[in-house]
Amino acid sequence: MKIRLFFTGIVMVLFCGCSMILESLFAGDLTVYIHTPSEYYQKTTSFTLSGTVYTKESVLERISVYVSPGGYTNSVTVGGGSWDIWVVLTEGANTVKVWATATNSVSGSSAAKEYFVDTVKPLITFTSAYGGNVYYNTNPVTFSGTITEANKITFFVYECSSGQWASLPKVSGSWSATITNPKYNSNYTFGILANDEAGWETEESFSFRVTNTNI
Repeated sequence: MKIRLFFTGIVMVLFCGCSMILESLFAGDLTVYIHTPSEYYQKTTSFTLSGTVYTKESVLERISVYVSPGGYTNSVTVGGGSWDIWVVLTEGANTVKVWATATNSVSGSSAAKEYFVDTVKPLITFTSAYGGNVYYNTNPVTFSGTITEANKITFFVYECSSGQWASLPKVSGSWSATITNPKYNSNYTFGILANDEAGWETEESFSFRVTNTNI
């Protein structure tokens, strides 16, 4: 395991090093590159954007950023090489544009990166208050509700302690789950779990009892 991690680290260092070398070889004057965050999906609307900038003839003065939609702008003074700048995005799809400006006010070509901001977990609701030892005198038992998610749902499943589980449709809307194998006069736990593309996870659960006694 240690040897594998060692070689993995070497490969990553070599890859990053080669990438930086290629950047410098093909970069023109005041060329900007955005490196991090590299992930398309972001869970917060504000974060630090980082990258590199190369100069051939000009003397670098500052890095500027513009975000659309929203119109957020920011500018920082840098001396060259790597740079970091704070950005504020809006919920949903965003385009971040960065460019460098020299001391003579000449600007280089801009670099752009797309981000999708999702700050909200999937919302799972139940049609009724099923939990709290609610009793049912019929078999099987059906639970239902809704799931709301503005982003793409990647995982949506329910599971019952009776041993039954199944995947549910990965779209916002109504859901329904029928437990077909519970035994009378027994206690169970029902759980439901959803994940979205940004990595948010929502889990809800409750206990219930199946009985053949009229209540």
